[in-house]
Amino acid sequence: MAARDVAGGRAFLAGVLDRPGAGRSRWRALALYGEGLLAYWQGEIGVSRARNEEALAIAEEHADDEALALAHVGLSRVLLEEGDHERAREHALAARRFAARLGTLMGQAPLHMEAQVARASATSVSCRCRATPTAG
Repeated sequence: MAARDVAGGRAFLAGVLDRPGAGRSRWRALALYGEGLLAYWQGEIGVSRARNEEALAIAEEHADDEALALAHVGLSRVLLEEGDHERAREHALAARRFAARLGTLMGQAPLHMEAQVARASATSVSCRCRATPTAG
């Protein structure tokens, strides 16, 4: 990802995810999150949602804090893009809870998503207020 070779990253992850006999492991959940992120960067929001939903389901099966934090971040990102601010916020908060167990650095992405949701929600409210006529 450092080289931003999104297509190459997706091709690599497809090989990992499509391997015969690949079980529902922690590693699969992390790869699904990565594929979801790359799909998001390519504007494939539906694919990103599906990958992050599967990542979350697997992470829940394993009670894996890191995979749970990342899957919740991914879903927050997708839901924000789709305009579902309330659910995006719920996932951002869940991501922060799991990330808090892992150390300060893991908390950055969830905190960023929470801030982005707050900003988008405030902008949305501001636009609605300007569009609503007042009695005068």
